[in-house]
Amino acid sequence: MNKIISLFIFVLFFLALPISSKAESVVVSRKTALDTATKLVEKEEYQDAYDLLKTFAFDIDTYASERLEIERLFLIAECLTGLKRYNEAIALYQQMLDYNPKLTRIRIELAHLYFLKEEWYRAEKQYKFASADEMPADTLQFLNYQRYLARKNRKWNAWFSFGVAPDNNINNAIGGDQCILTVFGVLCRKLDEPKKAVGYNVNFGGNYEFGITDGVKLKAELANDINKYNISEYDETTTTFSIGPRFSFYNADIWLAGYYTKDWVDNAEYLSTDGVKLKTLFDFNKSYLWFNNSLSKTSYDDYPDISVDTYSLNTGYVYNFSSAFYLSLIYNYKHVSTQYAPHNENTYGLGGGYAFNNGLSIDLSWNRLFVKYKKERTYIKNLEIVELKENDTINNYSISLSNRHLDFYGFSPVITYTRQEKDSNIPERNIDKNLFNITLTRRF
Repeated sequence: MNKIISLFIFVLFFLALPISSKAESVVVSRKTALDTATKLVEKEEYQDAYDLLKTFAFDIDTYASERLEIERLFLIAECLTGLKRYNEAIALYQQMLDYNPKLTRIRIELAHLYFLKEEWYRAEKQYKFASADEMPADTLQFLNYQRYLARKNRKWNAWFSFGVAPDNNINNAIGGDQCILTVFGVLCRKLDEPKKAVGYNVNFGGNYEFGITDGVKLKAELANDINKYNISEYDETTTTFSIGPRFSFYNADIWLAGYYTKDWVDNAEYLSTDGVKLKTLFDFNKSYLWFNNSLSKTSYDDYPDISVDTYSLNTGYVYNFSSAFYLSLIYNYKHVSTQYAPHNENTYGLGGGYAFNNGLSIDLSWNRLFVKYKKERTYIKNLEIVELKENDTINNYSISLSNRHLDFYGFSPVITYTRQEKDSNIPERNIDKNLFNITLTRRF
């Protein structure tokens, strides 16, 4: 009987459209159909509601009509979910977020679908975005618990990105002359001129987690980073394999792993690294705090008498003011112990990003790296041979642009410009360079 009544209302709706001469009448009729579809969804008559909702649409030239169109799309997505057509529903929820990234209810529903599909990384990220918006305390508590379940249930993840980038100074050279005062007068030699190169980067990998007990898994990960240029001597390939236990707690995640890295330069073996790392992540309502530690030993294939011991600490904090706006702070420390050039590195950084309603997203970052060498080495400065402890300050400025409306088989293009300025007490170390990068990355 319900289906007969629904069909009757559906027929009346379309009979009314041709005789409605005013645009206002059409809008009212569409609103009536929307109300009818809402009642059908409440009765879980998803196919009938879906058939009705697909027959009309609202223009989005005004705020009111845009709200009605989002409501129609939301009902269609509910119907698709009820019909277990999850991929179509996900695509529709993403389309709605492209209208407005601050639609919290839509983001929660999207996260729920990823949860149902056991795409735990995507589910966790969408729950996290949603948690940044204002909501009742019980809803926020629910989202926190859902994020915990997503982290605990993670089994595997895979990633892939492809980028093309020119480099205007790939050899980090300054060019010009280097001169020294001798008994024969001033003697000079030509320094290498900056080399321009065009290349591409491919980054891909994956991990799998084997269950041990509730909240404890054995995580194995393989990551690859490939850089190819039209000047082959700068080609580099890095492969890292890591394995170790991962512990999941309500608001913390810890991974202790041993790892091995192999690096090739210009298609020849270059170096190998053995190490251990500890990654710790704390998840709060609107923010993340992380501490990553690693201890490693590096050996060079062509120089067996050289080894490098490295300890590093990477820590950072990200606060989400809303699902569309975040700020971040980072601090990194590295201690490098080697026979020839022992040094410390300290990095401080700021970052932030905002997603606009028109689909554009912008991310900005700045970091300052201080490199302080502990051992004097021989240099030429002010026409003299001197012994100096090198000190470098490197500033990196970066801006990235992307658009949510652009999607190629689940990948989104990101355009990044980076400016690097290096100031050193060794003149030959001073460089300025610009980098442009266009990357296709997996859309979350």
